Amino acid sequence: RSDVWHSADVSVRQHLRVLQPRGNMTMGGRPYPFPTTSELCPEFGLLAAEHVPWEVQAEVMSALLRLGASSLETTSAGISVFQPALSYSAVRDLHQRLGLMSLDPESNRWRCVRAEGVWDNVVC
Repeated sequence: RSDVWHSADVSVRQHLRVLQPRGNMTMGGRPYPFPTTSELCPEFGLLAAEHVPWEVQAEVMSALLRLGASSLETTSAGISVFQPALSYSAVRDLHQRLGLMSLDPESNRWRCVRAEGVWDNVVC
C-alpha cells in the first residue's frame, strides 16, 4: 500500500522507490496523493447481512460519512476518511481475473469462490 510506504520513516524510505509510477491518478475526481504502480481499487467494501433493516444500514453509513480525518476512529484505523466507492467494477474484474469469482451456469450469476477456511473467504 502506497500510504504505508509514504508514512514510513525517512531512513527506511530512502532505500525504497516506486518502480514505474503511474501519473495523474485520481480518486473521486481528486488527485491521488501517493505514487502508485497499479490501478486504484476500493480497499474495503461495506456489507450488511440480509436481515439488517435498511434504517440501520443507513444510520451506519451516515455515521461513517461523518467521521473526520482527525477523529480517534479514523486515526486508529489508519485511514483519513470513509468514502464509499463510486464503483467496485475494478475490484470485481480483478476477482474474476484471479479466479476468485466464477459464473454459476445454473443461475447465470457471478459468485465468490468459497474456500475451506474462514480467513480465505475474506478476500471476496
